[in-house]
Amino acid sequence: MSFDWLAGVSVGWGVGLTVAIYLVLLLWVVTRPRSLVFDGAPSSARWRDLRLWVVPLVLVQVALYLVLR
Repeated sequence: MSFDWLAGVSVGWGVGLTVAIYLVLLLWVVTRPRSLVFDGAPSSARWRDLRLWVVPLVLVQVALYLVLR
């Protein structure tokens, strides 16, 4: 498999695409219905809402990617 066609693509496009993918996944997770998020959870306590946990985790991941690229 040859990736020579990528030689003409700037790094900025790759960074932008990667950050966009992270943000689209973040949007997808945040828009999941509450019933799906708490399915199988013993209680619906606020700290069990995975949508709240994923926001800072993805934002830290994007920040690290932008700083350490």
